[in-house]
Amino acid sequence: MYVAIDFETANDSKLSACSIGAISFDNLRLGNKFQSLIQPPNGHSHLWGSNFRIHNISRSRYMNADQFPAVWQKLQKNINISEKIIVCHNSGFDINVLRELFTFYKISTTKFYYLDTVNLGKLTWSTENYKLSTLANYLNIGLNHHDALSDATASAKIAIKSLEKHKSTDFNRVLENSRFGYGVLERNKNTSMSSSKVKKISLKVNNQIDKSNKKKNPKITSKFCKHCNKTKPISQFEKDKRTIDGYKTYCISNSHETKISKVEKKDDFTLKLEKMANKELTGYEQTDTQKENRLNQEKRSQDIKTAVSQVDQSIDQNANNLNKTPSQKIPKKDNNETFHIDNSTQMGIAGLIISMFILLLIFAF
Repeated sequence: MYVAIDFETANDSKLSACSIGAISFDNLRLGNKFQSLIQPPNGHSHLWGSNFRIHNISRSRYMNADQFPAVWQKLQKNINISEKIIVCHNSGFDINVLRELFTFYKISTTKFYYLDTVNLGKLTWSTENYKLSTLANYLNIGLNHHDALSDATASAKIAIKSLEKHKSTDFNRVLENSRFGYGVLERNKNTSMSSSKVKKISLKVNNQIDKSNKKKNPKITSKFCKHCNKTKPISQFEKDKRTIDGYKTYCISNSHETKISKVEKKDDFTLKLEKMANKELTGYEQTDTQKENRLNQEKRSQDIKTAVSQVDQSIDQNANNLNKTPSQKIPKKDNNETFHIDNSTQMGIAGLIISMFILLLIFAF
């Protein structure tokens, strides 16, 4: 599940890695170990005296070793680091060494998640500092400092003791409420734990699934059609991402068009009712503005009908008055005489004029 790694370098260049140590482990115990010298590429193989005094690896020793691509293949066969979470102490150094080696040798790898035992120490214990030697001494862990395999083993033991202290079987719970996340190493990019927002990872580690827990989904070859009431080959079903198995519940037979279940009928009828509820007498769906205009038109039509009715009543009333008045012959006009109209006739004409005026006003507005 985890692999602790450590690099030693010949000088200040990350490409001058001259030794690597690695050890696999889970939440309880240590696993396989791996250690090898590395021959740095040309231009990065010179040895600084200060570095030699730290790890005591001479140039003649590492120049006779394999270069990193061959060492990486051996490590993969022994531990298969691609399927594990990397653990190291001071990831700013070791993870960047690994990243630059991948880039320089154009090694194609998956995305790696990693943990730094410096940060795990800060989340677990209170010590004067969080150097590897300080934590190892505080936890009674044996250490041959700057030996790559010894440093990697100490980092693994610190990580295990951190899980024991937090009473957890993985680091998801340790990081859950902390300021740190899982570090992420991608091609040409390293996201540190302090910048990462990844607080939880599952069994799917480094884009690969743990083979011991991998379950293959059985291939679907047939399916039961609820309309035909029998099982048919899967080729007779259309794909549908909304279902669990990815196929429709009925086959592609044309006869299904007339065999709609009661539930489907009810759904269609409900949809029709909802659609009809949004319609008016005009037969089409209307917006709020259209409905307001239609109501105004109906009100105007009603006003016109009322006015016409009033005019009709006025005319009928005037006609009745005329019938009741005895007819009179209109005398011929003399030079000194004028026409005279009785009062009832004048009232009728006045009512007609008023009614027409009302009609004009209604049509104008």
